[in-house]
Amino acid sequence: NRSNAVSQWYGYGNYYNWYAATAGNGTYSITSGNATGDICPNGWSLPTGGNSGEFSVLDVAIGGDGSAQYAAEASNRWRTYPRNFVFSGGWQGASSNYRSYNGHYWSRTASYYYDAHYLRFVSNSVSPINSTDKRYGRSIRCLAR
Repeated sequence: NRSNAVSQWYGYGNYYNWYAATAGNGTYSITSGNATGDICPNGWSLPTGGNSGEFSVLDVAIGGDGSAQYAAEASNRWRTYPRNFVFSGGWQGASSNYRSYNGHYWSRTASYYYDAHYLRFVSNSVSPINSTDKRYGRSIRCLAR
């Protein structure tokens, strides 16, 4: 049934490359630091990434150490109420990867010519400091400002 397939697909949200998530403000020439804009509504923005970014700060606030942690408990901190991050997966190349298994959320922080920081978690680990190719599709989660 097409309507069931469509509703299952949209249940994971949309995927954006970093250039789209930063509303074109995160350009190829930005090799470090934060993009100046994003697609979040007024009063909201993408979190910052990297070792001292907001994903790391939030991880510390909810009981983590702000870096990569390899334990199911670390992943559960992000996925439970009131945070409710979901296993959104990602879009790479020509297929959707890891839906219902990984969570991938862009930050607004570039880490190199081709890369930007994002939050990644699976059932048994979390890393708020990962970086990946800016062209890959990831989900977003906006923070209130």
